[in-house]
Amino acid sequence: MAVSRRALLGLGASMLLPRMASGAHTDPKGAANRAVFGYGRTGLGTELGEKILALLPNYYPQRSWQIENMPGENSIRAMRYVCQAPRDGSTILLAQSPQMTAFPSLYRQLPYSPERDFIPLAITGEYALFMALGPVVDPAVKSLDDYLRWVVKNPSFNNIGFTQFGSPGNMAQLILSREKGVALQPQVYRGTSMIIDDLLEGYLAAAFLIGGNGARLMRNGILRPIAVTSQFRVPGWDVPTCREQGIPQINLTGWYGWFLPAGTPDSIAKPLQAAMQNLIVSYDCLEVLRSSSLKPVYDSPATITTRIKTEQAHYAALVEEYRVQRV
Repeated sequence: MAVSRRALLGLGASMLLPRMASGAHTDPKGAANRAVFGYGRTGLGTELGEKILALLPNYYPQRSWQIENMPGENSIRAMRYVCQAPRDGSTILLAQSPQMTAFPSLYRQLPYSPERDFIPLAITGEYALFMALGPVVDPAVKSLDDYLRWVVKNPSFNNIGFTQFGSPGNMAQLILSREKGVALQPQVYRGTSMIIDDLLEGYLAAAFLIGGNGARLMRNGILRPIAVTSQFRVPGWDVPTCREQGIPQINLTGWYGWFLPAGTPDSIAKPLQAAMQNLIVSYDCLEVLRSSSLKPVYDSPATITTRIKTEQAHYAALVEEYRVQRV
């Protein structure tokens, strides 16, 4: 199978080891009030972040933030940057859950601690992943078992795409391959748009996509979702879970959350926490989540801390059971 240049670049970049930070916090653009997101502009995360920040002034008029995309080092660059940011509320973090839950088990040395270096504000949206097939796959393939039989007959298309080393998509690929006894190769990408391009161009047969990514293509049948990774089906989608198809070990979701750097004074952190908590229960926020196939999450800051610890233990167990090599 021909592998596209984009895919190779994505694989190489995603496996970069984190570099330890040195020196003081720097501000390359001189801009204030940034919401740092460790991924590129394409994909659901940036869109979600912009919509949430547009709503936030209704609950917190004192200040506004703009998304600043800061990809690099498998998203670790952004985490390190926020750790070093001023504790004045000018910099907040939009995180994707693997940065907080999976990375501690996957990296021998992280330049940040999810527990010590960040103050939770709120989680805005939990996602499941859809296993989507591209046009290169026989239209008769309707299920996971169909797909695996097709791969056995077409081994040059045994790669499964996903974004980010250590992501729920990465884990789902590992579990599917081992539990079904079919060799499936991980194809790590830097962004969702690259995955979708390679699916449409026939370089890639299948991928795990966050539900809100590629939704239009999946609804009109150009990409075909055959399974979701969550415990229950995603509302609004007639797509069976992996559990329903004989793989209960795949019970994987992720989330988008907002954080401040640790050490931010309570006079700043507490009002912003309250504002974010009020925002996530609003009708407007629920509409944003519904349109993006995201599940509302009403966790308090204290509950988010507990949730992170619980999910860290879950990922640590997966890394051990499926013998994921640490980097």
